[in-house]
Amino acid sequence: MQPVLEKVGPSPHYLTEVAVLDDEVLAVAVFPTSDKTIGDRVDHANVSHLYFGIWNAAHLLCQKRGLVNPVTTTGSYKCLQKIPPDTSVYLLFRCHHRNLGGEHVLGEFRARYTDHSGKKLALFEGRFKAQKVLSPG
Repeated sequence: MQPVLEKVGPSPHYLTEVAVLDDEVLAVAVFPTSDKTIGDRVDHANVSHLYFGIWNAAHLLCQKRGLVNPVTTTGSYKCLQKIPPDTSVYLLFRCHHRNLGGEHVLGEFRARYTDHSGKKLALFEGRFKAQKVLSPG
C-alpha cells in the first residue's frame, strides 16, 4: 500500500494508505478524534464515518476506471464491533461495474472493515451509479 497523497472525491477523507487494484481497494483507515464529529463520541466512529471511508474507496476505484460522480442508490450495513477513534483499521472494498447503456454504469460493492488480526468489525454492501468520462469529440 501507498500513502494517500491526493484526496479524491468529497470530504471527509479517512484513508491513510491505499492500494487500488482492478476491482478492489485495500486501505488503512483512521477515524481521528480531531474530527469533531468523531471526537464528540469519545469511544467509537459512527457508521456514517465508516461509509465516508467506503466512498473514499469508491471514488478512487471510479477514477482508475474512468468514471465520475458515483451516487449511491441502495446499501446496507452490519456493525459487529465498535471501531475506536485514532486506531488504524483495514478496509477491503470490492466492486464490479455493469454497463447500463449510454454513459452510465452500475457499481455493485461489498466492503468490510477488519482489525489487525483480521477480525471483522463492520460489513457493507450496496450499489451506485456513475458516469463514464466521455472523450471530447
